[in-house]
Amino acid sequence: MNKRIAYAIFSAVLLSGCQSVKSEEAKAGEPENKDQAVMKEKEYTFEEYKEMFQVSVSEAEAFGVHDEGVEKWMTRIIYQSKRNGNDNVNEEMVLEQAKESVQQQKDWKSYAKETYDVQVMEEEVDRYIEEGPDQMEVMEQQAAAEALGMTSVEFNHSFDRDHYEMAVLFEKLIPKLREEYDESSPGNLIERFKKEAEKDNE
Repeated sequence: MNKRIAYAIFSAVLLSGCQSVKSEEAKAGEPENKDQAVMKEKEYTFEEYKEMFQVSVSEAEAFGVHDEGVEKWMTRIIYQSKRNGNDNVNEEMVLEQAKESVQQQKDWKSYAKETYDVQVMEEEVDRYIEEGPDQMEVMEQQAAAEALGMTSVEFNHSFDRDHYEMAVLFEKLIPKLREEYDESSPGNLIERFKKEAEKDNE
C-alpha cells in the first residue's frame, strides 16, 4: 500500500474519537455560520507542547478511573482541547467520550473479525510502527513522549500503539471493503465500515 493511502487510513483513525470536547462557554461563543470564522491554528514551542501534555496527563489521572485505556483517551481529549485553546472542558463529557472511544476500537476489531475475517497480529503492528512512525520526527509527538519520560519510539509502541493497530486493521480491510462497495477512496471505505459496525452494535 502506498504512502498516500496509508496516510489517509491513519488520518481517519487518528481523527476518530479524538476531537476536543468543547465547554459550554465555547459552544455559546461559536458563530452561527462557521464559514465566516477565520480559524488559525496556534503554533506552540516544544516546551509548550510538553507542558500541555503533562498537565493533560495529570488532569486525566485526577479522575481516578483506574482504566489505562480510558485514562489514555481522556489525556488525548483534554490535550486536544487545550491545544485548541479550550481549558474549560466538561469533565462528564471527557469521561463519556473516552469510554466511547475505547469501546469503538473494541467494536471495530470484533466486527472486522466476525464479518470480514480480518484481525491484527502484534508483529504486524510492530512492523507498521517501525517502518513508519519510528522513522518520522514530529516535534509535538516528541514533546508528548518526553512529557511521559519516554523516547519517541517508546511512545509509538506503547501510548499510541492503539492508533497504529487501528491503522493496520483498516489497511487490511480496504481490499475487502472495495469488493463490497463501488468505492475507491480509503477514507470513504473506512467510514462505511464504521457505520456498519455501529449499526451492528445498536
